[in-house]
Amino acid sequence: MTNDQGQTVRDYFGLRLGNHVRLLVPWECSPEVMVLSRREIYPIPGMGDACLGVYSHQIVRANGHSPLLWVVDLADWLSDLMGFQPPVLSQTEELTVVVITDNSKDGEMRPKPQLLGLVVSGVVGKVSLSPEEVEPLPPKAKPVLAPYCTGWARIDGGKMAAILNLPALWAATAIVH
Repeated sequence: MTNDQGQTVRDYFGLRLGNHVRLLVPWECSPEVMVLSRREIYPIPGMGDACLGVYSHQIVRANGHSPLLWVVDLADWLSDLMGFQPPVLSQTEELTVVVITDNSKDGEMRPKPQLLGLVVSGVVGKVSLSPEEVEPLPPKAKPVLAPYCTGWARIDGGKMAAILNLPALWAATAIVH
């Protein structure tokens, strides 16, 4: 895709965690935003704190079944993966969930796309960035962020946003395999 100046751009979907953290996921992951009540999510015993449970997604497949959607608190999950202090989980009844699809093109044959619901504080929406607007991670951030982020950019009025490496996140958890 190109912008008005003829530059090649890539589309992302912006997410907010709390008041200060902005993240971007590639638009190719087919983000869908939904609001769920905590009562609609069924907890699964033995899962980590970041995994809130499963939700029966509204999509009905050709076989007549609705896939279960794993719902994960993204802030808590990233804290676990990166070794940060876990955030205080919001106990609000209504949750903003961004459903992403694993549309990996790594040659692996999968019977159906994998879905994951990420609980976020809010959404920024579609963000188009040229390659010049995407920066490599700062050296101080690389040890912690490099496995799960591919770079960063300024969005939403100049705020920094990390670009999530979705294949690394999919690989980091057993619940999506």
